[in-house]
Amino acid sequence: MKKHLKITVDGEEFEVVVEEMGSGGSTSTATAPKPKTERAAPRPQAAPAPAPEPKPEPKAEPAPSGEQGSEKVLAPLAGTIRGIMVSVGDEVSSGQTLLTLEALKLENEIVAPAAGTVASVDVQVGANVESGSVLATIDPA
Repeated sequence: MKKHLKITVDGEEFEVVVEEMGSGGSTSTATAPKPKTERAAPRPQAAPAPAPEPKPEPKAEPAPSGEQGSEKVLAPLAGTIRGIMVSVGDEVSSGQTLLTLEALKLENEIVAPAAGTVASVDVQVGANVESGSVLATIDPA
């Protein structure tokens, strides 16, 4: 007695014939690939989404050279300017907060080293500065 079976392996369809042999009850199998007349079309893949354009870094406007005032306020370490509390012409006292600098995930208050008048503010909010950069200058009182 012969039995015909269809088996699919990795998308290939095979026809298998199982035949009973003799009185001992043993069986033998034979396989033959059945040519497929149709092959499943590959599924269309969606095109990858375009990568978002990186946001441009805030560009600092040309800043004064830091030579207006005689007292320079320098960045103690590299970071990003998060706030500016003064403008050119403001009177400041020694120890007054001039701006905030984010460095190492902490906001650092940058204070006036002496009393006087703000001669220049050499950075903008969002600007990245290096350690030792001139942030502002003050004319002593």
